[in-house]
Amino acid sequence: MMIGLSLGLTLGNPILNQGNRRKQPAQIVKQAIQKSSRITAKVNGKSAVLEPYALYKLNGATLLNAVVIYSEAKRLRKFKAQDFDLSVLTEITVTEDAFFPNWAFNADALPPEVIASVKLVEYGQDAQHTDA
Repeated sequence: MMIGLSLGLTLGNPILNQGNRRKQPAQIVKQAIQKSSRITAKVNGKSAVLEPYALYKLNGATLLNAVVIYSEAKRLRKFKAQDFDLSVLTEITVTEDAFFPNWAFNADALPPEVIASVKLVEYGQDAQHTDA
């Protein structure tokens, strides 16, 4: 007597592929924002280093507000926040390089559907300064 047992163990089975799941771009960027860490990415196919300030939704698109620190595509003249459609970013990696968010960033100016935003550090007013 032979008993057949089918477990449905195929490569497309989500139970088998749990260890191979890749984080979605929004998850990676959100992690970087929470850690105030720079990210490397390809923006429209060109390498870039970004300081991610906020991730939000607007008109159905997910947008990243970030400062470009390095761009293979063009020479930078000044560092200022720009908005990027997350769909143009590929090969996103969180780096170990932390950054201090600039006070020029205004989270209140973002649309209401904010996914993640950096926290601005407030420095104490009570610090004692001495002259040497």
